[in-house]
Amino acid sequence: MFGPLGVISALVTGVVSSWGKTLAFVIFVLPPLIGWIIRLLGIVAVTYVGTEIVLDYVTDLIMEKFNGLPSDLLMVLKLAGLDTVFKMIIATVGAVLVLKAFGRPKKFKFFA
Repeated sequence: MFGPLGVISALVTGVVSSWGKTLAFVIFVLPPLIGWIIRLLGIVAVTYVGTEIVLDYVTDLIMEKFNGLPSDLLMVLKLAGLDTVFKMIIATVGAVLVLKAFGRPKKFKFFA
């Protein structure tokens, strides 16, 4: 009945109201929503990767200093489980950083 241009003009003029509302939603609401989701995923990715890099660096630095101790002292400290304690403390710091980063999104000025 309508050609391709007739359907487009009908959508634009609102003759077919349900298609017009759908087209208006797709044109005006979907692109900003998709952009917001992409920005949010970018922030999450950067925060996660940055936190992981810093925590890996700190863990390696502490374990390097720990393994540089004299062998007798090192054996006693490993027997006491001090290397595991260091790793647990670093994991706790990482968990706290993640909770602080993602727990209160109202503080981000990026979304305003």
